[in-house]
Amino acid sequence: MAAVSSWLRGVRFKLLVLILIPSALFIVLSLTAIWALRAQFSNSATLANQLFPKNQIIMNIRVHGNAMMRFLWTAEAEVDNPVVRKEKLEEVRKRHALLLKLTDEFGQKYLTEDLKEKFPIVLNELQNLDKPLNEIMTLLEAHDPANALKARKIMLEVLVPHVQAMIQAAMDSSDIIETEVAAEVKDSQNVANWGERIVVGLSVLGIVGIVFVGIWIGQTLALSLTRVLKGIEQTEEQVLTVSQQLAAASHQVSSGAVQAASSLEETVASVEELSSMVKNNAESASTASHLSKDSLKSGEHGEKEINHMIELMYEISASSKKIEEIISIIDDIAFQTNLLALNASVEAARAGEHGRGFAVVAEAVRSLSQRSSVAAKDISDLIRTSVSKIDEGENAAKESGEHLQKILLSIRKMTSLTEEIAAASKDQAEGISQISKAMNELDTSVQQNASASEEVAASSEEMTQQAKYLDESVLELSHLITGHPQAS
Repeated sequence: MAAVSSWLRGVRFKLLVLILIPSALFIVLSLTAIWALRAQFSNSATLANQLFPKNQIIMNIRVHGNAMMRFLWTAEAEVDNPVVRKEKLEEVRKRHALLLKLTDEFGQKYLTEDLKEKFPIVLNELQNLDKPLNEIMTLLEAHDPANALKARKIMLEVLVPHVQAMIQAAMDSSDIIETEVAAEVKDSQNVANWGERIVVGLSVLGIVGIVFVGIWIGQTLALSLTRVLKGIEQTEEQVLTVSQQLAAASHQVSSGAVQAASSLEETVASVEELSSMVKNNAESASTASHLSKDSLKSGEHGEKEINHMIELMYEISASSKKIEEIISIIDDIAFQTNLLALNASVEAARAGEHGRGFAVVAEAVRSLSQRSSVAAKDISDLIRTSVSKIDEGENAAKESGEHLQKILLSIRKMTSLTEEIAAASKDQAEGISQISKAMNELDTSVQQNASASEEVAASSEEMTQQAKYLDESVLELSHLITGHPQAS
């Protein structure tokens, strides 16, 4: 609300009022002119589209009625010239047809309430013409003098009164239409007079309003500018003093900014060196992380191979046990064979000379079975030794697998730590890089501040000169407002 009140008291509102008054006046004048033009156009349209066509048709009815009678009298007079009579009678028919057409058009388009009393007389009289006109034309077309006399009598007694009555009714209708035309013209003149009065009145009112508003705005601006001048005169010396102090302070700030820029350049160099070292550490940590991952992959692969070897040892141990069982069966078979060979030897000894060959064979079989038994025992001992060694290898493989799992666990932990170290180093490198960038920007800003301080010092000196120019401008403005010079 306070802002609106201030704006209403301001110069912009006063200037806006000064602009809006002529604008509003112009709009009102334009609307008045548009209203007057539309009223004139409406009246002109009424005259052009209604009254003039109606009057023209009425005039044509009068003209064609008189022409019909003129041609009819001419045809009646041409007793000795049948060709001319025929031509005139044909013209009579044409005029009669035109009268019928005109009355029909008038009745459909232009028959208004004020003409409903007179124009129907025209229609009735025209209809009453049909019978006597046809009778007269029939008599004249016979080219008989006696018929011509009859036709002349009908024309005088019947046809002429009807035609005269029709023409008189048409003239009465024309008088009514001319009265309407006069009324429309009078309305147009009244609208024009009212429009002229409104335009003149608004113009005078607008000029008076603009003059008063201009005087009010001029007085208000003069008072406001006078107060502003007094305020400027009071602050002029303060501005000059402040500008001088600002120039001195700007020189001190410029000197300090130059020293700060030098120190900041050294800091930026140190930060860039630290950034390079952190970047190298990040690259080394990343390389160690890759190597740890490779070692982890190799350890996992070795774990798979040891597990596979343990599975093979399980299979070999199972196969050895099966072989030991088979050797035990072979040893039992050798023992049975040996018994059979002993029995065969006994039976061969009983047979005497006939069993000697069989005894030799039995002895050989016995010798082979003993050798097979001894070999089976040796193989069984070897297999037991192999099974024992396999069990020892299996235990050693299990222990190796457990140790390898511990190694893999340590490698995984080391890989995770290495990745964390690499990520942290990368973050540190990015942070140091951002710090370096910020320091460079700060260095640039300090240098710009130093330059700006020098510019401010120069601007302060220039502002001192401008303050002096302001003093002169205030004097000129005071002279412009008050009309008389003031001493500085």
